[in-house]
Amino acid sequence: MRPATFVRQRLGLPLSLVGCIAAGLVPCIAALAVLALLALDPYRRPPRPDGMVLRLAIGEVDFPEQHVSVVPAPGGRPAFRIRNRWNGEERMEVLEVAFPSGESRVVPPPEDAASPVPAPPLDLDGDGVLDHVRIGPDLFERTVDVVSGATGAVIFSDRDRFEHARKERAFPLGDLDGDGYDELALVHPREDRNAYDLEPGDALFGVHGWVTVVSGGRLGR
Repeated sequence: MRPATFVRQRLGLPLSLVGCIAAGLVPCIAALAVLALLALDPYRRPPRPDGMVLRLAIGEVDFPEQHVSVVPAPGGRPAFRIRNRWNGEERMEVLEVAFPSGESRVVPPPEDAASPVPAPPLDLDGDGVLDHVRIGPDLFERTVDVVSGATGAVIFSDRDRFEHARKERAFPLGDLDGDGYDELALVHPREDRNAYDLEPGDALFGVHGWVTVVSGGRLGR
């Protein structure tokens, strides 16, 4: 029995109507496939670097006017601050995040908001020897490597393979939880590409950046 005859006999439908239904389904399936591809675009996928213990969504990062940095909270508390600053303006937004719970609150910006905050030294593998952060030079990919100060081996690597990945996106935080291994914050900036290019997925599903925190004690787990 031919498939078309089987469909007509089972459903009691004329072949012309079956053809119309099939013809209508094809564009619907194609449209759903396109939407699925747009939704699964890696540009909007949450990052998951090795050793990650915390991930926070931040707003869209508008380049080159906007700069996001991460610094330890003052007073030696187990927390860090995400600083969101606009170039050429005094305005700065500061979000303080408790570690490792991720509970956050908005705090007033410092009086010297324009002054850089010195980064603490980094001992990511907890061997007592300071490690070194190395940033890749690529225009559209910012590679962050942490090199062991004792052996010279790369003990951590992360790649942000997208437009607008800034050189300043790795921020040592010290040992926030007192386990003997330092933490490292990574900024994963994202911008609405549909504002300057044809990227309908960004317009349909939205886009925002991320801040992740990596702990040396969880590398390789």
